[in-house]
Amino acid sequence: MADCMEDFLFNHTFTSESYISAPQNVLIVDSPTDKLANPM
Repeated sequence: MADCMEDFLFNHTFTSESYISAPQNVLIVDSPTDKLANPM
């Protein structure tokens, strides 16, 4: 599980541009107090 979380946090970048071609049913959750997310 830790390896999966590390891969997700350090190898995937999500910006608004990432969702331009995505289906309309996309939920983006953003939490400034999320301790697991890399601030970068």
